[in-house]
Amino acid sequence: MDMANRVPVNLEGLRERIEHARSDSAWKELSLSKKVRILLKERLEEVEHQNQKATPSPTVGKEE
Repeated sequence: MDMANRVPVNLEGLRERIEHARSDSAWKELSLSKKVRILLKERLEEVEHQNQKATPSPTVGKEE
């Protein structure tokens, strides 16, 4: 990974929540940075999906 894509993140007060976000054994094996990336990607996908639903399609409501 390119160093330009890395950012320091203050996880003060979040580490325990991240560590206990899932209860499966695979989650426990991941590093903290991988857990953060997974949670971030999942949330971004949720937000993008909500934005797609909230943005009306250009053809909806158009009269031809």
